[in-house]
Amino acid sequence: MLTPEWMKEWSYQNNYLTCDPDEIMSSYAEDVWWKCGKCGYDYQMSPKNRSVYEMRHKITCPKCKGLRRKVKYFF
Repeated sequence: MLTPEWMKEWSYQNNYLTCDPDEIMSSYAEDVWWKCGKCGYDYQMSPKNRSVYEMRHKITCPKCKGLRRKVKYFF
């Protein structure tokens, strides 16, 4: 089962056809969709990788980490 904190960021719209959050464990290795609680960005990450990120106190959202390009750089 996923933790209640993770369920708040679960993207039900994007994961509707692929998987059920009640059947997934934190060791699941396939990518699923998450919705960032801070910025609202949808991103893919496996629950296994997400648990590693949280154990190391790292930010899971790529947009909050600054890995997304800024809008001003697009032409």
